[in-house]
Amino acid sequence: MFLQFIHTLHTDWIKYRKSLLPWASLAYVLLVTFLVFIFTIGDKRNPENAIFQFTRNIISVGAFFLPFYLVLIISLLGYIEHRSQGWKLIYTQPVGRGYFYLSKLFLLLLILLAVFILKFIFSSIAVKLIELSKHQIKLIDFLEIVPDFLLPELKIFVSCSALIAIQYWLSMRFRNFLLSSGIGTVAIILPLAVFMILGIAGIIATPEKLNNFLKLDPYSLPYSFIFDFSQMKSNTVLVQIPARFVVGSLLAGILILTAGFFDIRRRNIH
Repeated sequence: MFLQFIHTLHTDWIKYRKSLLPWASLAYVLLVTFLVFIFTIGDKRNPENAIFQFTRNIISVGAFFLPFYLVLIISLLGYIEHRSQGWKLIYTQPVGRGYFYLSKLFLLLLILLAVFILKFIFSSIAVKLIELSKHQIKLIDFLEIVPDFLLPELKIFVSCSALIAIQYWLSMRFRNFLLSSGIGTVAIILPLAVFMILGIAGIIATPEKLNNFLKLDPYSLPYSFIFDFSQMKSNTVLVQIPARFVVGSLLAGILILTAGFFDIRRRNIH
């Protein structure tokens, strides 16, 4: 059983390594790092705790773009299988459907792990380049405080569990890439759009209500902490996603993925 899973995973790796998935992952990491790098270089204020602000900006910007990145790569993964009747060919193989379902899911987790590591590597390179012009920002200081940010960063990724599960199911159900990715994108920006409309109408007037509103949507939960403006102004406090929402997303994700597993095993492929 284990060897069959490894073989299926290896087959998926060969298929996806030449697709846009690796390039999209690299582009996400580069975009986040570049935006924070440009902002830090152009900031003339020279704050006392500059390295803390740089690291917090890396986490915050990365969290904001993370749902968009996940929607893109998960929808792309499903589209690769749907084109040329990929799912039909898969299910004609003498391998259980569950292996393919779990293999692609595990591959997604490996991609996220690679993104997690690449984000740290490129951030370190960015800090070293900034150090050449801003001596108050030092790579050694960045490396010293990184352990303090690993847990918040991990919580952000775990908070995407429900998002990943829902989008994974959508990517298998819809053959059209634009449809599955469009639904995910709308789910990401809809809470912000609704809040803006309610704010204009005078129904919601405080940022705290926006922060609570964003936590209710699994697609906006990963970046919801960005809108906790009172704490984001702090030079020492890192705003985090409350643990109960992270655990809730994880449990919901496991439940949805389990339902998807049984759904894919019994579904007829036309």
